[in-house]
Amino acid sequence: MPRGTLETIINPSPGGTREDLSPALIPDGWLLSSRNWLTRRGRGKPRPGYDSTLTVTDALRIIGICFSGTHQQANNIVFFTRAHQYSWDGTSLTNATSSGWVASTDNQLVRSITFTQGGTDYLLATNTSNALMEWTGSGVFTATGGSPPAARDLVAVGNRILLMGIQGTSFPYRVQWSGFKDRTSWSSVGFTELRETSGYVVGGANFGPNTAAVYKDD
Repeated sequence: MPRGTLETIINPSPGGTREDLSPALIPDGWLLSSRNWLTRRGRGKPRPGYDSTLTVTDALRIIGICFSGTHQQANNIVFFTRAHQYSWDGTSLTNATSSGWVASTDNQLVRSITFTQGGTDYLLATNTSNALMEWTGSGVFTATGGSPPAARDLVAVGNRILLMGIQGTSFPYRVQWSGFKDRTSWSSVGFTELRETSGYVVGGANFGPNTAAVYKDD
């Protein structure tokens, strides 16, 4: 969909769009979707869009975007592609790729959280190909100590880190947790297997500082 301020006369009913048809069957003068198209009295114009702020030579798909720390900090936006990590400080782009990062597929999405320990904010990230890694806002990502595993998702709850869906299909029912206030402490018995139903663990979410939910695909 083009973006800008140029107004275009379109068929007014129903709103100039035919979302009930496949793209090949839409008549001339009608639009496929109205999500980026504002209409009034039979006239329409594209919704104001975003400006392009940067260009990076990386042909690989983006599989994760997150904030590090707060919105007021520099180096606060991080992009994960299938093989690289980049930080954006609002002015320039920096390659923060870990030498240990394992190239991922398009569907191995990167999940991340910010975890504060000893007065330092750590951006923690993982996917089903890469064990937990961390970044402090400078330099490159490094492996988190304690040998934590790779996981589908993670949350911080009760001053612990919960990893869910361990190593994708290797331990698909498992939820594993770190030590109290310690991202580098991972006990060999600090986990549970959620086998009450046959579905695999696919993610989680916080409900409060001491409460979280684990989601399964059934």
